[in-house]
Amino acid sequence: MSSLSEIIAQNVVDSLPVGLLIVDQTGDFVTANPTAAAILGFSQAELLGRGLGELFFTNDANYRFGQVLVDVIQKELVGLCREVPYHTPKGATLRLSIISSYLRGEAAQAGVVIILHDITELSRMQRRETEILMEVNKIQEEKIRSLSRLADSVAHQIRNPAAAIGGFAARLEKLLAAHGLASDYPGIIIDEAKRLESLVATVARFAALSKLRLAPASTGRHPRRRRRQTEKRAAALGRTVTWQMALPEAELIVDPQLLAAALTELFQNALQYAARDQVTIRGDRARSPRSMSTCR
Repeated sequence: MSSLSEIIAQNVVDSLPVGLLIVDQTGDFVTANPTAAAILGFSQAELLGRGLGELFFTNDANYRFGQVLVDVIQKELVGLCREVPYHTPKGATLRLSIISSYLRGEAAQAGVVIILHDITELSRMQRRETEILMEVNKIQEEKIRSLSRLADSVAHQIRNPAAAIGGFAARLEKLLAAHGLASDYPGIIIDEAKRLESLVATVARFAALSKLRLAPASTGRHPRRRRRQTEKRAAALGRTVTWQMALPEAELIVDPQLLAAALTELFQNALQYAARDQVTIRGDRARSPRSMSTCR
């Protein structure tokens, strides 16, 4: 008669929500709980006392599943984790997570413990999520291409009229001066035409953005290069720049050219619109939306 501890242990094994198998040193199953039997598509009686080769190596589709168990036995591996396909006797295809360890001890007691998880549905959901993300990316890329084409068209249509307005305003200013007439209007038109041309140039730069070319980039190297460019620009404007950069060194996967362009625009913007000639540009680890970069 089984002892109370054996009965408790057996009930615990039988009630586990994961599959539990124990294989002895000969390759035969000596323990198989109901969950493991259900996952593998056998009854407990069909598993117990039968070997790995008899059950799994007759079906080439389950070669990877059986090989995991063989590797654990032959190489005496501990804590081996694998995800493998498994084909049930009824033809269903599952995706299983296997955690297996070699049981060390006396030669007569050596064997392997195997824990099975059926992750078929989880794997299917992950694949579906990946497919959805890829489809979303395709849609976003098409939107970006459409916006680029629109921006290029708008820039082309506005560039020539803006240049013409500025040119005729300059001629008008000269004519008024030649006739001794004073007016601020031509100057205002010229300034607004220049501002419009600047906007057109910005739109044209957006339209010229190429497809992402991702590559490793350092958070330290690119800001240093952009700083030198900004300092030259500051000198041309009669301004000085003080840097307070505390960005940690890290490798990013980005488009290096677009990252460089973004940093250049950020620094030039700080330089151009700061209220004083002494400009401080600070960069730090992101702790809040306002902590990335500031200027004064």
